[in-house]
Amino acid sequence: MLRHASDGVLVPESVLVENALNIGDPVHVNVDLEDGPVALDMTIVGSFRLWPGWNPLQTDSGPLFVGNLRLHV
Repeated sequence: MLRHASDGVLVPESVLVENALNIGDPVHVNVDLEDGPVALDMTIVGSFRLWPGWNPLQTDSGPLFVGNLRLHV
């Protein structure tokens, strides 16, 4: 999935449902990096319920988006 789309991103299933999004839809993502924020236009290539080290019930951070930043920054 991700390796075939340089602009691909995986998102939580809850984000798809809450925002009426589908696989293949474009999404605008803001990433906070050490040198400052970066805005990326990406394409949803898949979804997940759980991810290692990520707690979907933690409310002090936004949802986890998984992509290959090396190709974008």
